Parts: sequence; structure tokens; C-alpha cells
Amino acid sequence: MSKVYLQGLKKFMDKKLSLKLNGSGQVLGILQGFSPFMNLVIDECKETASSRQQNDIKQ
Repeated sequence: MSKVYLQGLKKFMDKKLSLKLNGSGQVLGILQGFSPFMNLVIDECKETASSRQQNDIKQ
């Protein structure tokens, strides 16, 4: 991944995000870190199911 994209992700650090995943999944949480391979570290992460039910994701 280019350094330009990494610079863009830095502005979202420590902010609450809503991420849409492949397969119609969605997670909500706070961005704590990322890698050049687009691995994301999300804190206080919750999965939103299609029925609008939220499930905590624990490590």
C-alpha cells in the first residue's frame, strides 16, 4: 500500500469508525492502529448483524 493511503488513515486514529466488510458484514469501533497491509486494530469493536442486533467482539 502506498504511503499516501497510510497518511490518510492517520487522521482516523482514535476515532470511532463504521467499517463495511465483504459479505455484507459491518463493524463499529475505534481505530487504534493499522499496517501497510491494511490490517486494522479496532478497540471496543461491535459487529452489526443484518437484524440490527449488535454483538461485542472480544479478543
